[in-house]
Amino acid sequence: QTRRSGSRTPPQPLPPATLSSASRSSTDRRLATVVRVPKYHRRSARILLVDGSDRLLLLRSAPNSVEPTHCWITPGGGVDASETLAAAAVREAREEIGLRVAESGLGAPVAWGCGRVPALPEAGVFRDDYFHVRVDAHEVDTSAMEDFEAGNHQGHRWWTVADLESTTERVIPYG
Repeated sequence: QTRRSGSRTPPQPLPPATLSSASRSSTDRRLATVVRVPKYHRRSARILLVDGSDRLLLLRSAPNSVEPTHCWITPGGGVDASETLAAAAVREAREEIGLRVAESGLGAPVAWGCGRVPALPEAGVFRDDYFHVRVDAHEVDTSAMEDFEAGNHQGHRWWTVADLESTTERVIPYG
């Protein structure tokens, strides 16, 4: 039987990296042998906090061995071994910016990013999962930051979309 052009079956999306091998179909398991999903060295849960004026809260991070100049980052941090992503996001929001939010109020992550950090102590592949939280207003309180966080924190700022589009400062995540 001859196939006409244009009658191809469209390519199927790859399975998400979050599925366990037990829950994957046999096709997914075959794809997983071809497409290598990295083992993440570090998972983090991050908050995209937007206020009633549609501004995004970012924290200024001090230069360090990984980032040689300051940069602006979202609140959040590492997921402890016994934590869910949502539980880590709730804990980090409370520690870093004094925001109290319930896990049930987060929903699913709205975005994620990953990459490789070449320098120690965090060398390896990382993945950041982002939760969106909207508030009318929020007064940032950094008094519960851990010593490491407080030592790397150089302030915070609420950014408009126009601010983000025009800045020459480094903002992570990009885009």
